[in-house]
Amino acid sequence: MAGATILTITDAVCLFALGDTEPADWTDVAVEAFTCQVTTAQINATPNLNEVPATWCQPATQVPAATSYALDLAGLQDWTVAAGLSMFLLANDAKPGWVQLSMPTQDPGDPIATATVQVRYVAGSFGGAAGAPLTFEASFPVQGKPDVVAGTVPAGP
Repeated sequence: MAGATILTITDAVCLFALGDTEPADWTDVAVEAFTCQVTTAQINATPNLNEVPATWCQPATQVPAATSYALDLAGLQDWTVAAGLSMFLLANDAKPGWVQLSMPTQDPGDPIATATVQVRYVAGSFGGAAGAPLTFEASFPVQGKPDVVAGTVPAGP
């Protein structure tokens, strides 16, 4: 059995694209990179159960159903930048789109893993506490299952 690999995110890439169809080329100019505004990007799974009603022979039970996913995103508000993440999310609230997250190793051309999800965009917060950096949190519903492609494990020390 292989030992544990400790992953620390330092140079991740977070790309956003509008539309019902995943971009064929994620280096396209239509794809927005808001990596420097993102503080947290995490695809979270939620288990689901279907209720099976009681019958005259057995009590009610539950059976597993497909897992649902959400992309939970947190970042720095950037309302002074017309082309920033805050304005992008506000302008595209409830629209379909795609998000691709990549966690690179020391070699940016060799990602540890890349996840692509189809989402419905949600606008972030505006404003916040006095004297503190303005941040936001948003949870985007994911359509279907994330497409995760494993990369290579970085060499140990």
